[in-house]
Amino acid sequence: MAGCSTVQQQGNTGGYYLNDGPLPNPPVNLDTLPNATPRPEALDVNANKPYWVMGHLYVPLTHLEPFHEKGIASWYGRRYQGKPTADGEKYNLWAMTAANPILPLPCYVRVTNLNNGKSVIVRVNDRGPFLSNRIMDLSYAAAYKLGYAQRGTALVSVHLIDNPGTFSEKPSITLQTSTPVNTELVAGSWYIQLGVFRNFSDAERFLVKAQKIGASDMTEQNGFYRVVGGPFSSRDAAQQASGDFGQALGVVPEIILAKP
Repeated sequence: MAGCSTVQQQGNTGGYYLNDGPLPNPPVNLDTLPNATPRPEALDVNANKPYWVMGHLYVPLTHLEPFHEKGIASWYGRRYQGKPTADGEKYNLWAMTAANPILPLPCYVRVTNLNNGKSVIVRVNDRGPFLSNRIMDLSYAAAYKLGYAQRGTALVSVHLIDNPGTFSEKPSITLQTSTPVNTELVAGSWYIQLGVFRNFSDAERFLVKAQKIGASDMTEQNGFYRVVGGPFSSRDAAQQASGDFGQALGVVPEIILAKP
């Protein structure tokens, strides 16, 4: 099928799998390349039909809904440059895009590298990877910004942005808690507050542990640091996930709402 991606990884000789890799003379501003900007888009009916690859049936989502997944991400490069993606667009390894087997096309996701805490927003417009231990192929540019382009793969957390029309990457909001704070969370979304710390080092150590199970944000105001998981589109979704967070971290989470 058009735009099928595959795994890329540097070998011991310094080459790339199937001669894939970045193009020469990359843009000088990859570090400052902006995230994809979520916006409402019509889903591609043809790109979201069930399909078979290597004897396995994939059934894509056909509408935007809360979706969170954790696993290994890889990236794909020059072998696919200019070739059609699953929704008919041309692949550009310098753009902030990605491929996934079942997410609705096109859509936007936040991907967080759980090894270093770096996070990007990409537009998913392609299918793949089709290896059982991979959940997403990112463009070279996105993998570079996440800090794993040289390594080839990384453990990541993927959150679907299910309401792109109201998404704001860094809004100023207040959390509905006993001590309201201004932070950079997504207004109108629900979060799981996992811990509140006075000392930044304590908060940072806790965040590293929490990131391994999907938490990706730490906020601060008036000297207090809060570690949260999310965002979730509803209180029920947050409540459902809070048990796993609490059990894994040995804490009693609090459900909070980010308001404008």
